[in-house]
Amino acid sequence: MLSPLVVLDLGSAVAGVTWSPYSSSVFVAVTDEGRVHVYDLFLRKCRPLCVQSLVQRRRVAATCVAFNPFHPIILVGGEKGHLIALKLSPNLRKPHKDAKGADAQQLQEIELCKMERLIATANKG
Repeated sequence: MLSPLVVLDLGSAVAGVTWSPYSSSVFVAVTDEGRVHVYDLFLRKCRPLCVQSLVQRRRVAATCVAFNPFHPIILVGGEKGHLIALKLSPNLRKPHKDAKGADAQQLQEIELCKMERLIATANKG
């Protein structure tokens, strides 16, 4: 039987979730209340690194979220076609300490090891 690695409660309905293109353990979730939650499961499993409320003049429910694959930017889409762009602060996009000076193959191996460690620790609990 399959069991979850991590169960998170964001306090309201989740409108969208996406994995980071640059880290195997980072993802962003947006709630229909307009909060963006940034998680790095490798660093902290149960608490987000950051929660950002979207400031809007009119109440527009968020419906989706996406990472830019080349730049540290997240786009959040709303139900009426609104888009909000958020830039990740430097502390939310720090590379893994072993990634400095690594080539593409080494980066892939580092990310694979991070996810394998995450899965191994979840299976122990």
